[in-house]
Amino acid sequence: MAEEGGSDKKPKSTKGGCRCVLGGCSNTIYDGFSIHEMPKTGTTRSGWIRFIQCTLVGFKANERKRVHVCSGHFDREQYDQSQLRQYRLRLRKLPPKLLPSAIPHIKKALQPFPPDWFIRPETEVFAPSAPTSTVTTTITTTSARIGSPPGFPCSTTTTPSRSTTVMTATTCMPMITPIPIHTTPHSSRKRNARSVMTATPEPMSIDNVPIPLIGEHDDDTGSEKRKRRRSGYLRQQEVRRIEEEFKKKEEEKRAEEMARRERENNKAIQSAPMMVSRKSQVKVKKKTKTCGLQVRPFGYNKGLQTDITYGTARPTGSIELQHVATQTDKEPTQEVVEEEADDEGDDGIEIVDDERLDPSYKPNEDEEDIADEGYDEDMQPYAGDLQEEKKYIVFESELVKLFKQCKSCGMDCDVQKVHPQSFGSQLKIVAECRECTDKYEWYTQPKVGDFHAGNILLSASILFAGASPAKVLKVFRHFNLQGISNNTFIEHQTQYLQPAIIRVWDRQQSYMYGKIKEEGGQLNAGGDMRADTPGHSAKYGSYTFMDMDTSKVIDVQLVQSTEVKNSNAMELEGLRRGMDKLNAADIEVQTLITDRHMSVAKWIRETYPDIDHRYDIWHIAKGIKKKIKALAKTSDCQLAGDWKRSIINHVYWCATSTEDGDGDVIVAKYKSLMNHIRNIHTGHDDEHYPSCEHPANYPDREWMTAGTKVYEKLSEIILRTRLLKDISKMSHKDQTSKVEAFHSVLLHWCPKMLAYSYPGIKCRLYLAAIHWNENSNRKQATRKDGTPIIKITFPRPKEGCYTVNKVLTACTYNYVDTLMSEVLTLVSGRKKIRAELVELQPKPALCAAYEHPDKAEAIRKHKEHQRFAQK
Repeated sequence: MAEEGGSDKKPKSTKGGCRCVLGGCSNTIYDGFSIHEMPKTGTTRSGWIRFIQCTLVGFKANERKRVHVCSGHFDREQYDQSQLRQYRLRLRKLPPKLLPSAIPHIKKALQPFPPDWFIRPETEVFAPSAPTSTVTTTITTTSARIGSPPGFPCSTTTTPSRSTTVMTATTCMPMITPIPIHTTPHSSRKRNARSVMTATPEPMSIDNVPIPLIGEHDDDTGSEKRKRRRSGYLRQQEVRRIEEEFKKKEEEKRAEEMARRERENNKAIQSAPMMVSRKSQVKVKKKTKTCGLQVRPFGYNKGLQTDITYGTARPTGSIELQHVATQTDKEPTQEVVEEEADDEGDDGIEIVDDERLDPSYKPNEDEEDIADEGYDEDMQPYAGDLQEEKKYIVFESELVKLFKQCKSCGMDCDVQKVHPQSFGSQLKIVAECRECTDKYEWYTQPKVGDFHAGNILLSASILFAGASPAKVLKVFRHFNLQGISNNTFIEHQTQYLQPAIIRVWDRQQSYMYGKIKEEGGQLNAGGDMRADTPGHSAKYGSYTFMDMDTSKVIDVQLVQSTEVKNSNAMELEGLRRGMDKLNAADIEVQTLITDRHMSVAKWIRETYPDIDHRYDIWHIAKGIKKKIKALAKTSDCQLAGDWKRSIINHVYWCATSTEDGDGDVIVAKYKSLMNHIRNIHTGHDDEHYPSCEHPANYPDREWMTAGTKVYEKLSEIILRTRLLKDISKMSHKDQTSKVEAFHSVLLHWCPKMLAYSYPGIKCRLYLAAIHWNENSNRKQATRKDGTPIIKITFPRPKEGCYTVNKVLTACTYNYVDTLMSEVLTLVSGRKKIRAELVELQPKPALCAAYEHPDKAEAIRKHKEHQRFAQK
């Protein structure tokens, strides 16, 4: 339209401001976009520049003082979520800011927010003067104001009158159909106000309660401010009335819910006769609040009329206060706790227990209120899932970040870390919102029985791995990783871990006995004893029985030196106990392979004459080798050292080449050695073995001569009478090498450098036996192409000679899952069965038979002694 001067120029637009610099985009705040300035420094600025150069050729950031990009080139997730929620709830006037690391990446501007989110408020609409007659006029203008929530435009209804003064009533609600307002020619200021107050015939609810906007009507006149205050007072009265109605309905719902739960509890009591009275087990906190205070009243500055969750529609009906009470985790009163304890958990109450899970636990008033708070036994996870569930190491700073923001309103929270001494590896997080005062409690671990799951699983993992708790916990301290104490480990081990090991071993042993009986009940066994310390002053001796046909450990007997006359007698006592147990299980020992222990040989010969008692070849060859090695160091006897390896090989060949195990044939082969070293291979004196079996082209070497010193000394060693008797009883089939290998495995679970109690070392022996039985028959490892893997080693006893060994597949640890399941079963069921297990009853200490002096008197005498007296 042309101006009065006849000019065709359009009026100059008053709209200005910063525009988006991207090519093909020139959005401003008047287009419904928020404008963001490019950072001055940092890697984020470089990202902005690279993106702008993709759309704007020749762009140089240094030539521009300021560079702006609109919100259409960012995702919603790139904004500060806390500021977004505040802006949506009208708690923030300025538009939300981008995150420090936000970089534009959308080439075509696409507003991530409603189109009217950032539009500035338009000039208020004034209606023209109404005629003197009665008219009905409705003018509705929709304009989004700064701070209005997306999807909820502010409707401004103007009422025309004869005067120029217009009364405006602004309500923030979902697009309500405007209601016509009737005016009269003689309406006054009070009449106008009254007509506005009565303009909405439908009753008001929480959804359509008007809320004053921040920064709204900054330039209003005094009369308009007074009218607005009067309208706000009416709205407050309406809100109070609605709250009273909701409270009344809530009380009715709560009474119905309590009656329903009481009926369910009565049914549960009929089906579970073992339930304990709550009065003796439930302890209510002193600090409590009434049910009415759990519901926060609606206020203008909290924004409760809107849904804080993005992407969900706002409810159009009334809001149920039960939902609000659930979000506000307050401490219930005593009546509510007693009625809802089974359904709502133990939040706000404490379960009184007779025993503490940690012997070093020293309770105080603060810890007693929070130690067992927040858990519901009925909601505990299945015990088997705890072992299979993965665990991670989480830093405290990263964990706290998860609770810095309120789940309800998105505002900042005060985070409190609760970690009393009894928690061990458990941590409790208490987050309380500064704005809406909602309180959240979160635990890092579930609970099993009376224990935190992480604590009992950590103790079990240490023991079942054969590790030392002192070393593992020291690793925790160096890493500053929160864990249990050594006293807690001992408590767990005593009450649950050791009984679980005994039960699992008893089941496996019964299964092995059953398999032996199915195959005829005859056993080809090998046995040997292992002392817990080197030397001849051992405290414990463990005797192992192994089924030589299956290479399974079928029994382990532990003997303490105080139970026999000396440490040397522990081997015979262990064998006697093992034989008694096998006889009680109706298992007949057909062959027994042991070392050359004299007491053992005599006892078997007298007690079990029907048993074929055989000696292990390695024990005999070791003695002969030791004597030949000593002889080779004397003068004129160095030739004996050259024959040492051949003599030892001959000892093994004598037994293994005799298939029927005839002792006379074995001795005859052995005695032919003295002719062989003189290069005489036929015409031996014994008819059982008249000539050597090696080929005639035997390689030539330095032979011995009869009558020489080396020959005579070697004859004394080889042809000793007792040695010949033992040679005749050498085992021709199986050896105790696997028993010795099992003793090497024992060094992992119970090393000789550490001391253990009688129940402790016994359980570790059983753990080693369980591990051995699972991995005793491993196959040879192969490469990808199927080639078997073989390695060459140089054992120290062979003095430079190598050995070719097979590489076996890796060990498996499936038995740990069985042990863990047994432990969790005992813990979840609170089964303390240690007193029922005979194997775990302690033995008297070695010094129990001695007289114990008074400690103070002993210290006094020590100080008065001449050697220790202070000079």
